[in-house]
Amino acid sequence: MDLRRRLMANNVGSALSTLLTSGQTFYAPFADKGSGEVSLIASGAGASQAATFTRATTATTVNSAGLIVSVASGTPRSYYDPTTLQYLGYLAEGARTNLCLQSADLATSWTPVRASVGVNQVASPDGSVNADKLIEDSTAANSHYIQAASISIANTTAYTFSAFVKPAGRSFIAVQGDISGGFLGGASGFSLSGAGSVVGLGAGVSSATIVSYPNGWYRITVTATSSGITASPGVALRTSSGTAIESYNGDGTSGVYLWGAQLEAGAFASSYIPTTTASVTRNADVLTYPFSGNADATVGTAYAEVSTLWTTLGTAQSIIDFADRSALVVDNAASTTIRISDGTNAALKTGLTSMVTGIRKRASSWGGAGLLVTGDGASPATATFDGNMGSTAIGIGINGSGSARPWFGTICNVRIYQTQLSSAQLQAVTA
Repeated sequence: MDLRRRLMANNVGSALSTLLTSGQTFYAPFADKGSGEVSLIASGAGASQAATFTRATTATTVNSAGLIVSVASGTPRSYYDPTTLQYLGYLAEGARTNLCLQSADLATSWTPVRASVGVNQVASPDGSVNADKLIEDSTAANSHYIQAASISIANTTAYTFSAFVKPAGRSFIAVQGDISGGFLGGASGFSLSGAGSVVGLGAGVSSATIVSYPNGWYRITVTATSSGITASPGVALRTSSGTAIESYNGDGTSGVYLWGAQLEAGAFASSYIPTTTASVTRNADVLTYPFSGNADATVGTAYAEVSTLWTTLGTAQSIIDFADRSALVVDNAASTTIRISDGTNAALKTGLTSMVTGIRKRASSWGGAGLLVTGDGASPATATFDGNMGSTAIGIGINGSGSARPWFGTICNVRIYQTQLSSAQLQAVTA
């Protein structure tokens, strides 16, 4: 159901229906083009909907089958939820670097301990038969694990390790920094049964997640802040015969399938970045549209449907941004907030539903009624408007100058109007 029909269903009235038909100057649904690519075609009454997109590296995304696919440089990505296969729209991310070498080849620089590696045993999350198996040996009353090669990292910095895992006789795995106790703290455990679950956090670990992918795969993540680093540690993946870190009698055949290991600086995992013999950087997605004709600096409304890959961050993140003036930005580093700012004043709405758990509707407006912003059908937050929302460019998932506040999440059904919606109207469009 499109936005106009949703408004009518909410009994907003014919006046608003007319407004949305005539006042909309920019509409970008960000439809899936297939093969991991998103359509940037926008429509409306504005002078130009021509998009400018850059990303100077390849990148990966999740397609409609839940498989991880590679997308060429300079190509914007579509994205599907890997668990529900719901389409979420345009995937916007900032730059990240995978520091973990040989991300999909455990028989190279990885070191198995009381274990061995079976190469290319099963189809991985990208659909190719290129996932390896970590196989415990028959040693009694001891641990069985594999450790990545040493990785140079910075001190007092948040890092996130992630990997794709699948049961192969064992349905429990733990992630730990260097097995003697390293920068990812103590071992954090994961159950690989049903929807998957985090069994426990190791000492010093700030968060851990598990997400179900098709064909029995899970992506697990562990986030911790490095402390007291005096050497270049590795990362260990440990199996268990139960649901806890333990020494046990290996049977010589059981284990887990592993693929897609990633270590990146940051408080959450971004999309998978394949590596071989060196670390690899994925550049930021930068998408902008012309401001002239598509938006008005003195009066307007912005609307988007969004989701995030993160729960908290240390900086603001842009959804719709006019350079230094932000129509829709998440502030306070939390996925439950939304802000509009004219560069002088700002209105901040808190206590909204987390954008990690699904697509959320967010909207703002500016003009004679001041600055208004809200989501989830809640009463808007308000502030004084200084009369100028800028005129440089419209940034989607990035600020309007295309250089800061990357979104790290999905965006779809972006709409911009050169008319200010009232508080009641904003509540209706985001309900």
